[in-house]
Amino acid sequence: MKIQATLIATCLVIAISASSVAGWWIDNGSKGNRMYNAFCGDNPRTSNTKRVCVTAPASIIKQIHSKTSTFQGYLSSNGRAFVLFPGKEATVINTDTYQMVVDFNQVLTNCARVTFNGAVNPMDLLPKMVCQPGADPVAMPSESSIH
Repeated sequence: MKIQATLIATCLVIAISASSVAGWWIDNGSKGNRMYNAFCGDNPRTSNTKRVCVTAPASIIKQIHSKTSTFQGYLSSNGRAFVLFPGKEATVINTDTYQMVVDFNQVLTNCARVTFNGAVNPMDLLPKMVCQPGADPVAMPSESSIH
């Protein structure tokens, strides 16, 4: 019995360690949606916080490779938007066809630089500077915009 409890505790620590390196949603349930709305909703309550609000078709969000991506954020309840926060590592989201990189280390306070690499429309390759409060959500390229 003690061995089983120790094994379970060890597995839990390994799982938590692995998720802190890979991409993960802080909470993808109702709390996640409340937090998404608090940071990116119509009237965000926490407007002066370093973050990037993102919209995407649910099909693209389902393509996110959480094991090869490094990010943390809240997913909206409709599965078509999320908010990203700075983490200990670079914020990188890998999908089946492209990569989204968010650099929160900018000179301007509460700003981030967003770039897309890979099979995307050439206009999506241009870096975007996102500064809070007031920035519009960044739209992840959909499959239909990829040439």
